[in-house]
Amino acid sequence: MTDRGARARLLAARQQAAARAIAAEAAFHQARVLLLIAAFSGRSRGLRSLARISRLDYLLRFPPVLQYINLTDAAQWPSSAKPLPAERRATDINFAATRYGLWTDRYTLIIGSLIGKQLVSVVPGRILEVITTPAGREAAKQLSNTAQWNPTHLRAEFLHRQLNMSAPQLDALLRPAIRRLEADTAQATA
Repeated sequence: MTDRGARARLLAARQQAAARAIAAEAAFHQARVLLLIAAFSGRSRGLRSLARISRLDYLLRFPPVLQYINLTDAAQWPSSAKPLPAERRATDINFAATRYGLWTDRYTLIIGSLIGKQLVSVVPGRILEVITTPAGREAAKQLSNTAQWNPTHLRAEFLHRQLNMSAPQLDALLRPAIRRLEADTAQATA
């Protein structure tokens, strides 16, 4: 009987650990997307469309990709938000390339969670335009004041200033950048 009880406790412990890991990963993605939405939120305008959110978030998730986009030198990550060497090494180029695209299921869940937590709301009368609530602005401010999230905050602000464009325009910049990134990676490993 103890053997069965020990197995049940072990299974329960594994399930609880898995649930905590899933919750932590969800919270990580929600925090990053909240900072992105906060950077694009004004008094009455927010960040419009899942396609646009996914493309901008791609640059937050894989910051080394920006160096492959044809922008002026002034339009590169600010020095305090440049990818760290560890981030450059951690960006698996093959993985980064496969993660590009409209992942509506993921963003629908993330935004739904942020709405449920009353950190963002949908702008009335618009097709999926999300804006931070007062609680969301405060949460984003608190996140941006931490060492872990400040670079993401600075990057989101930079994206608002430099790449505040439609999803098709972002796509036209990102696709060639990803191809150049893949070519560089293939050349480096050859």
